[in-house]
Amino acid sequence: MNARLKECLRLGYTSVLVPEGVRGDLPGLRLVPIRNVLEASSLVAYPAE
Repeated sequence: MNARLKECLRLGYTSVLVPEGVRGDLPGLRLVPIRNVLEASSLVAYPAE
């Protein structure tokens, strides 16, 4: 997972949806934990930011 997160950062992403329980600390990358696909689709369809 760490390699994938580093690649997201390299590609310019600032936020990434990750399964709940995944931990990471990459400066410049905000991890958004999700529990299921419904929660993910809700966040994508109606972003808070």
